[in-house]
Amino acid sequence: MCDSLDGFLVTMSLAGGTGSGVGTKLLTHLSDIVPKACVLTQLIWPFTRGEVSVQAYNAILTLGHLLSPSTANSLDGFIMHHNDTLHKICSNRLLASDPKCQIGMDHLNALLTHQLAGILQPTINDTQSECFKDKKRLTAYLLDLCGHPDFRITRLRCLPYMPVENRKFCTETWSQLARHARQMLLTGSAVEDKLDWSVNASGIGSRNRIENSHLPLLSYLSVLRGDGAIDHVRDSDTFIHSLTRDLLISGAPPAPVPTSFGSVILGHPRHFGNYPRSLFVASNGGGQRMENFSNADIDRKQFLMSAASSGDTSASLKYISFRAWELFASRAYVHQYEKYGLTTDVFMDCVATVEQIAHSYSTIPWH
Repeated sequence: MCDSLDGFLVTMSLAGGTGSGVGTKLLTHLSDIVPKACVLTQLIWPFTRGEVSVQAYNAILTLGHLLSPSTANSLDGFIMHHNDTLHKICSNRLLASDPKCQIGMDHLNALLTHQLAGILQPTINDTQSECFKDKKRLTAYLLDLCGHPDFRITRLRCLPYMPVENRKFCTETWSQLARHARQMLLTGSAVEDKLDWSVNASGIGSRNRIENSHLPLLSYLSVLRGDGAIDHVRDSDTFIHSLTRDLLISGAPPAPVPTSFGSVILGHPRHFGNYPRSLFVASNGGGQRMENFSNADIDRKQFLMSAASSGDTSASLKYISFRAWELFASRAYVHQYEKYGLTTDVFMDCVATVEQIAHSYSTIPWH
């Protein structure tokens, strides 16, 4: 017997045939066994330039089934992890101190688990320093960030990220971490290095430009760990203002955007991963606006690839759909799926589901 169950944390690949196929089958039937348990699924997106020749098929079929409205009551939320983004962060940060370092899957997995653990580790109540808050962190994460069946995809960011031997020398202040995290949220970047500081949301002119080129955040969760973290949690309005000012959807959002989203700041004074101060941010929404790109644009594919490789939610969905449709239109490798029962109707339903979710994310209004 289980006395207490917070939920299930599932990690699965989108590209591999066995991992994505068996994983999808298990997830879609998990609610039959434990109907009241929440499920948070980590989706590992393949490198955009390819790992296996049929990765676009595997990804579109997996996403089509997992993001289907029929799973809304059983699969509560998803976290996107892009191999491209993880590799870029590791390359920028680890190679700087050790040029001979060979970036491998162990490094990518270490970064992924660092981001996730920073978000889900216990936090302390802002008024009672000895009282742990949100013992059911998985449930709290889903309630705060995944409030609607059309908007269940979240992203993680962490600052700073250094080799283990360099962490004790980190000197970033909370204001510096908040400033960098804000710019990452504003531009949609998942990488702290080489941020585009020309993008600005302050001022009427800048505000108009950002609303035309980028999308607002639906919700976010920030977790501060280390020296002085609780002070900022207690004075949360100031920290939230410096982090997400003018980035969140404002006012009463029109349909189809729901109001059932939260914005939360949590913390713990204990050093995490030997960092004096570390900031972890989970967000839903944001990224680049792509509705101005028509299907006829010759640069659309390259634009989608670039945005998808940086972790953009809408671009990732659109690029997977675009690549899968290209292959299907030329009938490439289709026979390998048809002999196991895949029909055109199933494929079309999966594409339609992914396209609908991508459209919902790409048309989030600011007001």
